[in-house]
Amino acid sequence: MNSSIPAKQKLRAGKFKKILLDTEGLIAEAPQLHTTLSALHRDYQNLILTSAEYAALWLVAYLRTRHPYGWWGAHRRDAVYSHKLTKLLTDYPYFNWNEEENKLLSRYPTLGELLNHRAFRATPLPVHRALLAWSSGDYDLILMDRIPSVQEVLEQQIQGKRCVTLFHQLSRLSQLVLGERDPLSFGMHDLIHADHFFHANGDQSGQIGFYRIIHQLLRQNYLKDFFQLPGFEGRLEYLMADMNSHPLHLWKCFRAICDITFKDESLRLFHQHLPQILEANDLVRNSLELLNSDHFILDSHGVALTEMCQQQGQ
Repeated sequence: MNSSIPAKQKLRAGKFKKILLDTEGLIAEAPQLHTTLSALHRDYQNLILTSAEYAALWLVAYLRTRHPYGWWGAHRRDAVYSHKLTKLLTDYPYFNWNEEENKLLSRYPTLGELLNHRAFRATPLPVHRALLAWSSGDYDLILMDRIPSVQEVLEQQIQGKRCVTLFHQLSRLSQLVLGERDPLSFGMHDLIHADHFFHANGDQSGQIGFYRIIHQLLRQNYLKDFFQLPGFEGRLEYLMADMNSHPLHLWKCFRAICDITFKDESLRLFHQHLPQILEANDLVRNSLELLNSDHFILDSHGVALTEMCQQQGQ
């Protein structure tokens, strides 16, 4: 099998929890948390903190509030990622470290060392890596304190960027985000997606190319008839803003979304419009036509669509 198409992968062991604390708990923790996060945000706006520093300190503030005993987790022997978070933690004025924390900081004196060598409680490894890589400039992330539109996320992705939303407002801290995630989970979710987009991602140019094609379809109104039917918009938004995957998988999902929404228009899109827009050669044209059918051949059609996306994403 060609290396440019995905091998079969095992199912993930589990999904990161959407709700780490219920609404009652959020209301209780919000005032104390807001005091610290407001100070952090003020200094970020005044350019005292970089965006990566702010994000890492935001996470520490949240974990210290939610898990005051043992928030720093177990020791991790191997470093996670290179970084530029070299300022001493004791030089940040936002926290009153207790005796146990001061012992911790004597061993891991900087944010970078702490993120590299302590597995924070209830914090997936990709969160650590995203914060460290953000600081080094390897992840091109955009810090936000609001929920961006799907169109904004799409436009960021076609530029090779991802956004990370970290709330500091009291009203946001005390309620679930979009009714389904607590604010800490929401921020971690964005950092995990950022890591999926950037880390060891040989598929990144292909992903960018795929999203550029979707952006063009939207901009030139090729999908307008699909939007008239129920279900399409929500499925497409999930594909555009919440799915980082191999470009061939993205194509398969997109074709499935179109087929189940409006079969006749889907045939026109994949047999006529897309080949014209992409100025497709015969193999790419045939690959688009046969996508998700029994006649689709992974080692030829799959490779053709993947390489086409990679060229679009350069």
